[in-house]
Amino acid sequence: MEKSRKRILIILSVLAVATLGITVFFICLKPNTSIGTVYSQSSYVIDVEDLSAKAGFADYVFVGTVLSNAGTHYKKGTTPSEKDDHIFSSPYTDYIVKVVENLKGSLKTDTELKITKSGGLSEKGDCIYISEGDVMPEEGKVYVFFANGNNDGGIIVSGINSNLEIDEALVKEDTISYSDSKVYKEAAAAVKNQKPFERERFKSVFEAE
Repeated sequence: MEKSRKRILIILSVLAVATLGITVFFICLKPNTSIGTVYSQSSYVIDVEDLSAKAGFADYVFVGTVLSNAGTHYKKGTTPSEKDDHIFSSPYTDYIVKVVENLKGSLKTDTELKITKSGGLSEKGDCIYISEGDVMPEEGKVYVFFANGNNDGGIIVSGINSNLEIDEALVKEDTISYSDSKVYKEAAAAVKNQKPFERERFKSVFEAE
């Protein structure tokens, strides 16, 4: 890894609080793969460890199967430095998912839809950016997603506990059993006991009519 990559990075990426409720500070480079991973420290407007707060902030809580990774797109931002500002591209990874069950909100279940996860491969292809404590979804796995409608009609997933994996042992062929899933039970209880959060909300084009 070149010398410049070994420096501590100070990268500030401010995401819309109304949509994500998260401010992300990319601050360190910690290689854990051949291309390295940049972890971020994030501040949130809710307690992201409290699923009831997550449910109240979210527009949609649903069980979904990740069918494929649909690629990464980038949003430009400016990062501060001691000498001058630098242009930084924040990665957002798109996934094709199939909604199996809605716990909050009413997304279409009869078709495939696209969600966008904050994080992913850098524009140069030499690092993976992700919030500390967060995980990127994987193809073929089933998750409970805590998601928000975006102002462009899309669905955005971001931050800690935004996609919680259901135990593979409970996923058999095309049938998904939730009866013994701790993740599902906790998410369902969180929706039932959600803590309301007042903010501007946007409707996804993937909502069922």
